[in-house]
Amino acid sequence: MPIYEEKLQKDVTAIKEEVVKLGGMVGQALTDSLTALFTGDEKLANMTVLRDFPINRQCARLNKQCHNFIVRHLPSAGHLRMVTSVIQMVMELERMGDYARTISREAIHLHQPPEGNILRDLKIMAEHTQAILRQSMSAFATEDVELARSTLKDSSQVSVDLNVILNDLVTFCGQEGGREVAMRMLDLQTISYMLERVGNRAANVCEEILFILAGETVPQRIHEILFLDADNSILAPMAEVIARKGYSEQARFRSAAWQPAAECSSAMVDFMRHHGFNMQNIAPKNLQQIIPELGGVHIIIGLNSPVGQNGLEVPFHTVALEWDVGPLPGGNALGENAGRFEEIYRTLVANLAQLMELLNGEEGV
Repeated sequence: MPIYEEKLQKDVTAIKEEVVKLGGMVGQALTDSLTALFTGDEKLANMTVLRDFPINRQCARLNKQCHNFIVRHLPSAGHLRMVTSVIQMVMELERMGDYARTISREAIHLHQPPEGNILRDLKIMAEHTQAILRQSMSAFATEDVELARSTLKDSSQVSVDLNVILNDLVTFCGQEGGREVAMRMLDLQTISYMLERVGNRAANVCEEILFILAGETVPQRIHEILFLDADNSILAPMAEVIARKGYSEQARFRSAAWQPAAECSSAMVDFMRHHGFNMQNIAPKNLQQIIPELGGVHIIIGLNSPVGQNGLEVPFHTVALEWDVGPLPGGNALGENAGRFEEIYRTLVANLAQLMELLNGEEGV
């Protein structure tokens, strides 16, 4: 085989392998979001929301790979059809990842799994949807035309499943307010969802226009992250200053508590200063002051305590995490508590590194 053809085939194979990898990531996200929905596992749902960031990065890598392929090989006929179709597939898979993320957010805000006929029919629809995604990626990986055709034919079953679930919802809601009220509620929900999707797609168009006309790219997202603990005297302030020192270009960090102490632990302040951290302007803060701005917080991290305690309503687009960092040091003297502070410090550093890699990838760390 000539060297050029060998290089061409190598690049084609590499693109296909990355598409299969992306399909696996999206499939896992869908599985996890549905598991969270059916079991009421809010921790899994929150992590599934965050795992949409690696999916988006994989989509961006694939798009760049396809564009480089076009520039390098100036493909025609079959290869051009392949690469343009892959670009479209990447867009569709990215949207599927977005939908898995939305399912996870809905699972969180339901607070309990669906029941009865709705649960049964949702599981049936989920099985059909997952099978269609799985078979479509298998058809791509194995170049199986017949499997692609049969999967496309089978996909119509999902619309049938949707109608069944809508009837379930109408029946359920109709028991309280009547069928007409239930239908109106579902119609309004669908309208609002469609409007959101239009707005998001229009924003994507604006981003492309800015790139074409001005060469502007979308700036890296700055995440708003809030640490919560019992009294904001030790754990959350430690996490805040560690995060600010290591990741200030990638996120903005704050800390608070429902019942803040009068001041930070002097032992904690001494420990952090000894490790080179600036503790000026670090004082316990009341969560009540932040609640009006909570809708703009992307991630809330509860340290040794659930985020939702004391009736805190987590906004729909906010992810809630819980980090167990072990028991608190006792007393205000650093000496006998130095070892425990060191363990907490290392746990926070490791958890922050994992979180920021998840949000931004290895290149962002």
